Amino acid sequence: MFGVGLHNPKIAAAVRAFIEERRAFIARITQGVIAGMPDPPTASAEAIAAALWGSLHGIYLQKVMNPDFDAEVAIDALSEMAIAFATRPRLTSAQVA
Repeated sequence: MFGVGLHNPKIAAAVRAFIEERRAFIARITQGVIAGMPDPPTASAEAIAAALWGSLHGIYLQKVMNPDFDAEVAIDALSEMAIAFATRPRLTSAQVA
């Protein structure tokens, strides 16, 4: 759908709407996670959602281009990174300095 959207304005509009809808969904989930964090990130929920969404689709694009690419391992790594980010311990003022 992305490739076709590059050459067809109607498809491009539908792809943009799809991307915006899915990113907004991830941003709502991210906002909920951020609300429960003792030390919220400086990045906005929208920016984090864009990074996660882009990472997922980048992994799947690699799989499309190379069937031997282990997308499951990459998704697991992305999941581990996201969970580590969301559950990281709060830094004390002594650790920040």
